[in-house]
Amino acid sequence: MLGWIRFGLDVYGLYTTADGWYPVHTKGQPQPTSYVFMKKEELYKIGESKNSANRYSTTALDEARINKSGAKSVAVDANGKVIQGQTAGLRMDFFDQGGTKQADRLLENQLLENYKKQNGGNLPAGNKTCH
Repeated sequence: MLGWIRFGLDVYGLYTTADGWYPVHTKGQPQPTSYVFMKKEELYKIGESKNSANRYSTTALDEARINKSGAKSVAVDANGKVIQGQTAGLRMDFFDQGGTKQADRLLENQLLENYKKQNGGNLPAGNKTCH
């Protein structure tokens, strides 16, 4: 018996799961250009994927390691001090699932442009560019 088959793309957001320092990614740079302090539940990245379930491993989300750079987040305690050896993670939530590439690319760009308008022209820390 065939399982449920989904078609189309997903537009997702990655949200911080703990207060901490998260890598900032910049277009054209393979390694993060800096780190930014983020509070729990802040939006770290907006993206699209054909196969969201396999886009990031559990370990990658737990470490906020979203690309091949290997850069990880760093968790902090209630006083803002770095917790040695503990990463601050990410959680994936969906804005839309199963849409067409054209519709989802438009939605992703709208979400990124809205974010930029509300955040002084800056993209989320995990985004390098708008498409």
